[in-house]
Formats: sequence, structure tokens, C-alpha cells
Amino acid sequence: MMKLMLSTAKEAGYYRVNLTVRPFNIAGIKLYEKVCSKRISLLKDAVFIDGEYIDEFTYQNFLN
Repeated sequence: MMKLMLSTAKEAGYYRVNLTVRPFNIAGIKLYEKVCSKRISLLKDAVFIDGEYIDEFTYQNFLN
């Protein structure tokens, strides 16, 4: 499904896709890294959910 999303984005004219994932989402991290996304940053306290701030990783994939 991820490969379909990336190919659809490329066909639509996008050259890059940015993704975010929370550090505790191990399955999401493995998926992003499997499809050649590169982790580019850690966003500290990126979102506020249920009374606490949560970090997020940012991934980037260039659609060559």
C-alpha cells in the first residue's frame, strides 16, 4: 500500500513525500525505512495528546 501511495504521488507530479511517525510506532518506522525513506529529524514535543507532549520522527522520500 505504501508503494502504491508513493507511485501515485510521483504520477501526480510530486518529487518528495514527507512522513511523520511517533517513536513508539515501531511497525511504522520499519515500514518507512523499508521503502527507502530517510529519517531527517526528531521533532521534540511535536503533538499534545491526552495531556502530554509526544515526539515525532520526520522521514523524507524523494521520488526519483
